[in-house]
Amino acid sequence: MTLRLPRTITGLVDPVRTDAAPLLPLSCPSGPQGGTSSPDYGPYMTTTQPAHGYHTHLLWQGSTAAGYRAYPRQHRAVAPPAAEIHRSADPHFRGDAGFMNPEQLLVMAASSCQLLSFLALAARRGVDVLGYEDEAHGEMPEGDPRMRLTRITLTPVVTVAAGTDRLFVEELVH
Repeated sequence: MTLRLPRTITGLVDPVRTDAAPLLPLSCPSGPQGGTSSPDYGPYMTTTQPAHGYHTHLLWQGSTAAGYRAYPRQHRAVAPPAAEIHRSADPHFRGDAGFMNPEQLLVMAASSCQLLSFLALAARRGVDVLGYEDEAHGEMPEGDPRMRLTRITLTPVVTVAAGTDRLFVEELVH
């Protein structure tokens, strides 16, 4: 049985904080609207320009039937068109599109973290997961002078053994 289970993480808005409040989960607006110029970046960067997108693809295969200690943690993740883990800036910021950028790596890390957390829960609860695939997307609004990812959306597709309770698997993912 294969299940599509989308999940959005919001609140990745302020990496430098002085309070002790957790960053996640947090629902935050993407910023002011109206096309005003950025005070830090000038008139060429406005709040009405589109957001940058960062896509990754993650794939895991195996089985959690033998429990928490036995399933493989190795998985593959890519952020096309990059083929290796060498990094660069986003091409919009004069980087090389042939190398992964920090934004792609952050999106990939969120996707990988969700996978590993889900596999641990599933194995401990006796759910035999046979496959997990995720198309993750991160968003960085263009007109925000603080230049940060404001949203990461994970869209896992989970394959489990026949006869597994769908609602139970959905609870484990969320």
